Amino acid sequence: MKRGVRFLCLLTSLMLFAASAMADDLSEARRLLEEGKYQQALDAVDQNGDTMEGFRYKMYIKAVELGENNQFDLAINSFQQLNGYIDSEFMIQYYHARKLEYSQNYEEAAQLFAQIGAFRDSAAHYASCMDQMLDRDYAAALSQLDASAQITESQALELFADLADKRYSNDANKMLDQIFATATAAYAEGNRSFSFSLLSLLASHGYANAEASRIEWIYQYALELMSGQNHADYRQAEGYLREAISAGYADASEKLLECQYQMALLADQESDFASAYEGFKALGDYGDSQERVAAYDAAYAAAGQLYQNGQYAEAVAAFEALGNLLDSANNGKIAWYAQAEALLAQGKYDAASEAFARAGDYKDASSRILEPYYVQAEALLAQGEYDAASEAFARAGNYKDAISRILEPYYVQAETLLAQGEYDAASEAFQRAADHEQAVVLVLSPHYYSQAEELQNNGQYLEAAQMFEQAGAYEDAAARANQCLYAYADSLLAEGQYDAARTQFSALANYADAADCISEAYYLEGKEWLTDNQFEKARESFEKANGYGDASERIKEAYYRQAESFLQSDRYEEASAAFCSAGDFKDAADRVNEPYNKQIAALLAEERYEDVQEVLSKADIYTDASERSLEVYYIQAEALLAQGNEDAAIEAFSKAEGYADAAERISAIYRSQAQRYLDQGEYELSMAAFAKAGNDEESHEWNAQVHYKNAEALLAEGRYEEAIQHFTLAGNYQDASIRVSMAYYEMANHFVENGQYPEAIQAYRQAGNNTIAQMRLSDTCYAYGEILLSENKEEEALAAYIDAGEHAEAQQRIREIMYQRASNALAQGRQNEAALLFRRATGYKDAQLQALQLMKDSLLAAGSSHSAALRTDGTVLSAGANDYGQSEVAEWTEIVAISASPGHTVGLKADGTVVAAGLNVHRQCEVSDWSDIIAISAAFDHTIALKADGTAIACGKNEDGQCNVGQWNNLIAISSADGHSVGLMPNGTVKAVGSNEQGQCNVSEWTDIIDIAAGKGYTVGLKRDGTVLTTGLIDVSTWMDIVAVSALDTHLVGLKTDGTVIASGDNKEGACNVGRWKNIISVCAGNGFTIGLTEKGKVSGVGNNDDGQCKTSGWKSVGNYIPGLGPQ
Repeated sequence: MKRGVRFLCLLTSLMLFAASAMADDLSEARRLLEEGKYQQALDAVDQNGDTMEGFRYKMYIKAVELGENNQFDLAINSFQQLNGYIDSEFMIQYYHARKLEYSQNYEEAAQLFAQIGAFRDSAAHYASCMDQMLDRDYAAALSQLDASAQITESQALELFADLADKRYSNDANKMLDQIFATATAAYAEGNRSFSFSLLSLLASHGYANAEASRIEWIYQYALELMSGQNHADYRQAEGYLREAISAGYADASEKLLECQYQMALLADQESDFASAYEGFKALGDYGDSQERVAAYDAAYAAAGQLYQNGQYAEAVAAFEALGNLLDSANNGKIAWYAQAEALLAQGKYDAASEAFARAGDYKDASSRILEPYYVQAEALLAQGEYDAASEAFARAGNYKDAISRILEPYYVQAETLLAQGEYDAASEAFQRAADHEQAVVLVLSPHYYSQAEELQNNGQYLEAAQMFEQAGAYEDAAARANQCLYAYADSLLAEGQYDAARTQFSALANYADAADCISEAYYLEGKEWLTDNQFEKARESFEKANGYGDASERIKEAYYRQAESFLQSDRYEEASAAFCSAGDFKDAADRVNEPYNKQIAALLAEERYEDVQEVLSKADIYTDASERSLEVYYIQAEALLAQGNEDAAIEAFSKAEGYADAAERISAIYRSQAQRYLDQGEYELSMAAFAKAGNDEESHEWNAQVHYKNAEALLAEGRYEEAIQHFTLAGNYQDASIRVSMAYYEMANHFVENGQYPEAIQAYRQAGNNTIAQMRLSDTCYAYGEILLSENKEEEALAAYIDAGEHAEAQQRIREIMYQRASNALAQGRQNEAALLFRRATGYKDAQLQALQLMKDSLLAAGSSHSAALRTDGTVLSAGANDYGQSEVAEWTEIVAISASPGHTVGLKADGTVVAAGLNVHRQCEVSDWSDIIAISAAFDHTIALKADGTAIACGKNEDGQCNVGQWNNLIAISSADGHSVGLMPNGTVKAVGSNEQGQCNVSEWTDIIDIAAGKGYTVGLKRDGTVLTTGLIDVSTWMDIVAVSALDTHLVGLKTDGTVIASGDNKEGACNVGRWKNIISVCAGNGFTIGLTEKGKVSGVGNNDDGQCKTSGWKSVGNYIPGLGPQ
């Protein structure tokens, strides 16, 4: 019997494997088809052999290939022959729409793409058609607006933006009003994010009250969310209220406090005491927040007192009641541990084991869970309770030698019986001790089996299944385990936990009805969605039900009910499409045109005849409405023209576009108007008319001449901006382009004469490459800077001096300002900041000497596996790896600053040139032609330098834009890392370029920064108050009194005012072990190590020293090199 069962199971497994293999082959074919690999997809199907299913799927693949190669008629014919196979019916509509789009019949294509909704990439094609229509047929595009609900929200927004941008001037307000109406409808239907986005779009186009309406809506929506009383809604409401506060909305601040209070209150109700505690604490004296915080503190203290009193059980209960408040969870484990030891001493073994388990990861609790059973076993053995002792050893499991002692009680029993002469009993005891596995089964498995049965009887199916599995091969434990798992899945289904039920049934694939149960779960889920009027979700679930029950009919019902919902909301086109999709459900087929009929009746009642024609052109039952509409507009236009109403006639001819000679008639009217205005000397009106007459060559030439003459007259009157506009519009007519530049120049001179320096500067710039204008620009910027400086507007003056470019006096002023700022920083004890500013002032007084004496950040350099130091005689020391030549710096002289990357080292010479050694695969060492440099920074793949004029230069890899520093100016410091570069401005702001995958360039909001450092994937900024900012995950929130920072890879280092050092980040190699360092004047972070320089010139290192990069104890005379003064 057992052999027969086993054979049947094997046969079933083989059949399932074969079916699975066939499904896998078709799955592979589907994947290849989606990737457009048609021949490979056909080959994958052939691996199944010659089957009817394989033949049909190959025909399906061929049909898709034809369609994607624009052979639409052949593709449609092939799908028709497949007679409903897979999604053939949708494919027929899809490729018919593609055919219309290919033939540039965008209006009909858009209608059909809208009807098939989200099928394949129909939404994208719909959007493309709409975009084409906006350029070719604006009126038809407007008529398609409602169909945008069939596509994604982002695509709909793009279409509305296109409509707003491309609207004609005579219907601008109408278009914006229509978008506002769409936003209002979206808000009413619950699509809040879409409505807010539309209002933002309207605000960007200057629509009145758009931004005020958006703020009002988000405020009201925030209040609505607060009524939901769940964390997700509260958090969303909090964000909206903060936005309302930023916009100055009244009452938003008070509502924000209320929202935060309710969030804290909900957290308390849900026993999330940690969040509640922090929430109430942040609210300060709002409501009873302070009293609640005090109550939490008191309860926490009381629990701790119970533990101190030795009342462990009470302490456990108290800490567990406090949940995640403060350190309650850990304290609860401590109390459980103490309770476990007390219970063990009292001989309460089961309770002690449970207590050790509840102690979790505290001390050795997890390793002591089985200890009580081991102690119990030894006690029972000593008492002669042999069966109980064996069972206790078995329960002790892996604790010490418990497994090997399971049979020991029987052996001791046998020895005892033998000594007493009870030979038969002794023989039986020896026999029981002979088979270890049998003993375990006899002692442990029955115990698990019994527990599992009890759990099953109590309805705890999941726990019972786990216990049956522990019983192993005992009796029918395996089968019982599967029974419990099935019952558990069934209970999930009954509770409406459909996802969980499907997951559980999927794991029970060998059960005959598991697949049906999964389908039933989708079916029941679909019914719930349908009850909640969630029609699309309902259809999705019913489709996944694989024909369970009346799922197919339910899909049609969902379409039908959605159509009625659309009809009630006046969403006519969507209603018609949904009735169509409902197929033969009830009277759906007869109601397809009902939405259009309803819309037409409403429009007729309002006498909106043009709108009626627009609807007729959409409805399938009125096939010739479009042609008739054009004819009507043409006749109307001729009548209006006969009456002398030219503007109305033009509008009507425009609506008749494509009918007869409508376009030519419009052009003729505009030409007639233009000639009339020209005869009257109305240049602007004449040009406007000619511009509307068309873009032919004759019109352009005439317009250019009129613009030129008008510009000359305007220039003579001193109306410079208008003259410039018309010279520009004159294009290539005579010397119009040169006259534009001269007009800007004359306007700039006029501004200078009137003391309007900002306006003059702007005009000189717009004069282009006019050499005289550029010279005047430089002089004017300098003069404006002098005025600002005299008014004590130093920051604005500095900007003006910078704009003066290479103007010698302006450059000198910049150096003077930087020198004074440096002197102030030095007087206030901010030496590092002073060093940066003195360095920027190089060339003024003793600025360079001051900078060299103060600079400490360039004395040390570190890479991945090497380090370097600057000596007072201008030479450089190195230690560590030299696999790229990065340590070949012994011959360097006259060096005043150094920097290093993982693969190369860079040195700044006293004469402002730069030397480099090491890896040059990205040309990061090609610095020999650099000059006038005052600071350097080396990164893995590039090198960046700061020039004396405040600009920056870079070389090396630029894949992420890390070398795009050419537009930077007026910098005082630079830093670089693998993939990005940063620069510090005198006003304490920071610039960044390069990779921003980890947010390393998100520094635009930083202020009051006095030093910077770049690490791999992050940026560090030192603030004037001694605190530190970082874009990365390394925590520096507690850092203070910092005077310098250094970063490279995964850790960063800070130098404090008292000469001690602090570090954060990856410390697996000891790079952060700098806590004992004292009297440090410079620090440098390498990859996995850190080096620091003391006041006495000693260099220390911690961390990775595999290549000797930290062997610096023998270095001497490390310090600043001052050219001309000898070693310092």
